[in-house]
Amino acid sequence: MADNESSPTEHDATSSAIDAAFRLGIAPDGQTAFLTHLRPPEGGGRPLAAEAVLAALTQRKVTHGIDRERIAAIVAAVNAGTLDNLPPDSTPDADAPGEARYVIARGEPPEDGSDGVLQWRVDAKPEAGVCVVLPGETVAVHSPATQGKPGEDVYGKVAAARNGRDDLLKAGPGIEVVNDQGRDEYRAQWLGVVVLQDREIEIDPRIEIGEDGMQASMDVFARSASGKDVEIAQVLAILETQGVRYGVDTAAIERALQQARSDPSGCVAQVVVARGTSPKEGKDARLGIRHAENIVGQDLSMGRIDFHERNYPWNVHQGETIGYLLDARPGEPGKAVTGKAIEVVEPRRIEVELVGVHRDEHGKLIADLDGALIIEGKRLSVVDLIEVDRDVGPETGNVHSNTAVHVKGHVAPGYVLESGKSVIVDQNVEDATLRAGGEVVIKGGIRGRRSGVFAPGDVHVGYIENAAVYVNGNVTVLGSIINSEVACNGNIVIGDKRTKRGAVIGGALTASLVIEAMTLGSPSYARTQVSVGLSQETRRQINKLRDDVSGKAREIERLTQLANHYARQPTGNTQLLPKIKATREALLAELGELKQRERELLASLKEAEKSKVVVYRLVHPGVVVNINERLYEVKQELGPGRFTLVDDAVAFQPGV
Repeated sequence: MADNESSPTEHDATSSAIDAAFRLGIAPDGQTAFLTHLRPPEGGGRPLAAEAVLAALTQRKVTHGIDRERIAAIVAAVNAGTLDNLPPDSTPDADAPGEARYVIARGEPPEDGSDGVLQWRVDAKPEAGVCVVLPGETVAVHSPATQGKPGEDVYGKVAAARNGRDDLLKAGPGIEVVNDQGRDEYRAQWLGVVVLQDREIEIDPRIEIGEDGMQASMDVFARSASGKDVEIAQVLAILETQGVRYGVDTAAIERALQQARSDPSGCVAQVVVARGTSPKEGKDARLGIRHAENIVGQDLSMGRIDFHERNYPWNVHQGETIGYLLDARPGEPGKAVTGKAIEVVEPRRIEVELVGVHRDEHGKLIADLDGALIIEGKRLSVVDLIEVDRDVGPETGNVHSNTAVHVKGHVAPGYVLESGKSVIVDQNVEDATLRAGGEVVIKGGIRGRRSGVFAPGDVHVGYIENAAVYVNGNVTVLGSIINSEVACNGNIVIGDKRTKRGAVIGGALTASLVIEAMTLGSPSYARTQVSVGLSQETRRQINKLRDDVSGKAREIERLTQLANHYARQPTGNTQLLPKIKATREALLAELGELKQRERELLASLKEAEKSKVVVYRLVHPGVVVNINERLYEVKQELGPGRFTLVDDAVAFQPGV
């Protein structure tokens, strides 16, 4: 500590006068300035002056907390020799002798903040075991830390204070924080076990809901850590809070509470407290076709009936039962313990058009007349037909009929068979032309470069070789298609998965959605093209339709504005205005037709996105697959799989 000390003034060599003197001291923390070694004047020496003390303070740069009254009292006591009557602020220590200190300036010491205090109302330590709380019970109380108050020393410098520290708890699920008179109370929101982990506190309800949502179980406790009994209303409330709202077993909960109260552990673990209702699956509609007392065809696959009967079609008699059609039976949805409905799969329904056939109240399909049973897509009909018991050839000439025709033999080269309805040929169509207004069934095959088959319905045939087939429905071929052109607006299915035969070798096949075959191509690298989906021409039609719709809309808008203009004229235009309105009405009708056509084409475009080519055995090199005008050329042998569009490109996916 550095001290200032006043020096006596010498009057002359023989003078014995001594001036008053003092020393100025400053505490190490700068909080006090004090006087020591105070000496009164002697022999007429100069008295102590307050100005001298103030000057010493100024020299030591003490500017704050100066007590002028205290300085004046000390000065007066020193000069009067009565300092002993003025108590010092500290006296000499017996073990550390020194001068008494008289404080004349004081700073303001800093006030440190207090640390936050967390007081637990329950024992939440893991080693303490399970700690159960009830809703509204206080788990812990937190008194927050306080901020420190800075001080100031006698030099006027700020003295920093320490702020209190807080180690706060984070409120997790089931905990709410309520401020009560400046303290934070952590209160339980529901019944459960206190869990403290990583400074986060939560209330675990000990409820488990199965993955399928069909069952909820929980630990049932007899009482809380505070000794209060757990009530069933509190259990029901926490189930509701956790989303268990259906199938709650109140009786099971009451039994578990009674058992827990008599059990030393005070708990019954994993009590099933709620059960959902399982859904009841519906039943698909069923369709079966009967022949010779056997069910020979059933199910609808891609719009056709899956037949294995080689004698199709066959004759039936009026009143004969030809099969059955049973309606779908809807299922019943279930409900999870959360109250969420568990939907059931909508059963498949079968819509079949019946012609010459009716269904009775038991679902039996009964023929209304004698005739041949014809199955065309989803249309079942019994039709009267002309029977040709020989070949269509030199003995019969060309056959032209408005009713169904059944040829018991061949259609010979160069001859024509035409019917306004369905056609059945028991043998082959060879270098001949066949046109039908309905379904075509050829139990043999179609062969010859001059052979052509044209029909708006389905075609069922044994094989196709060096021929052309153009139909609006589906094409089903039991054997193979060789070097032929086959096009349809339905699907093409070649072969039999049971016998593993059915190949497409050479030629070109075009279908709207799906082509299925056992084998595509041959080891001889025969170029074979199969196409599915919409053609480029159809896409051009869609674009043109969109342009036409926009053009018509602009014309209608122009006419509307023109009509409004003439209608606002003072006298109107009695001749021109009706003509404008009539033209506008005609354009509106045309616009409606264009939009309907556009909707139909866009629907076909969306359906075409599902297009695929499925192969059940082999794909040989030389095969070109075209899906929606995207090409894929097979350059190495492939096994079973399917060709589909992936990211706007044809891709082969192994396995079927």
